[in-house]
Amino acid sequence: LERLTWSLTLAGWQVSLSDPRGVEGQARLWGLRDLRLQEGRLTAPASLLSHWLMSTMPVSAEGEVTFSLAEAHFSEGRCRQITAGGAQWRQARLHSPVGSLELAQVNGTFRCTADGAVALTLRQDSHQLSLSGQGTLSPDGRYLFRGTLQPRQGMPPLLALLVTRPASKNEPGRTPWQIQGKWLPQEQK
Repeated sequence: LERLTWSLTLAGWQVSLSDPRGVEGQARLWGLRDLRLQEGRLTAPASLLSHWLMSTMPVSAEGEVTFSLAEAHFSEGRCRQITAGGAQWRQARLHSPVGSLELAQVNGTFRCTADGAVALTLRQDSHQLSLSGQGTLSPDGRYLFRGTLQPRQGMPPLLALLVTRPASKNEPGRTPWQIQGKWLPQEQK
């Protein structure tokens, strides 16, 4: 991070951050082992996030992703409660060697699971693709996202053919998708 600032008040730490790659964030925090967060917001270019999550796939992303949490509680490295948590991917586009997709705004909501993972539910519906899915990020950094894709009339033909390959359908018109891995700090990669 290029810039990290904080101030200590009676209500806790007011933290803000920025990075030359376009990452910006802010939150009010208090506690250490029993961490509480208020008014948290993190914005990053989709290209940076796609590199972290899908580094082995020939896919690039455009747009801006914003994660927000009105309130959250984490203890012992586990998610305990999230209030009004959301994600938005604005001006969403994906590019691959076989074609590009222009998506509508992708919207998501956050919650905590019983085992302390952060769960995210996503949904978007554009003239090229309908996408829905759910995923988790566990306390040890493992992530798993699953969902379904449904091509729309505006999808490039070669992409539509790949998305609708017959062996992968689980219900008429819908094709399952999955992304999984482990989020590692940069120094461990």
